[in-house]
Amino acid sequence: LHSVTHSFPTRRSSDLIGQHYDEGQTFCYVQAPWGQFVEVPACLGGKLVEIATRQGGKVNRGDVIGYIERDHD
Repeated sequence: LHSVTHSFPTRRSSDLIGQHYDEGQTFCYVQAPWGQFVEVPACLGGKLVEIATRQGGKVNRGDVIGYIERDHD
């Protein structure tokens, strides 16, 4: 497992709380140790309620980056 750096697109992380994501929509990007940015899709649709890592923080495969509250239909 490699450490990566997470990066939310263009805005401060705190500004993203409450943002809605569709399943499969780009949630954030991670930078692999070799420098490539990898897109991380949202695994379910809903509202972002918490970001569990700091902008630029180190994460490993399987770590929680954020929590999305599932849409209630």
